[in-house]
Amino acid sequence: MTIHVYNPGNHETVKLHAWEETKNGQLGWHICVNPDEDIFIVQCNGQWEVTEGKPLDPDLLDELGKCLHPLALVNTLHLRRLAAVYN
Repeated sequence: MTIHVYNPGNHETVKLHAWEETKNGQLGWHICVNPDEDIFIVQCNGQWEVTEGKPLDPDLLDELGKCLHPLALVNTLHLRRLAAVYN
């Protein structure tokens, strides 16, 4: 999916492609930062961190997490609803 994230560093909105994914047993988000660069981020103890790829500015990472958190909730609720239908 395409998301629009505010970049506090340059006060512009950045368009990124993101999808939820599990890597190394961690549920997180795969983010396409630009055509040549991808990162993988996870939320750990309430903080977002880059576990694969080039580190991001902490303020941009926070904004990215704010944008993705509601999407994660919707995906989780949708999966629970599907599980209830099939169980």
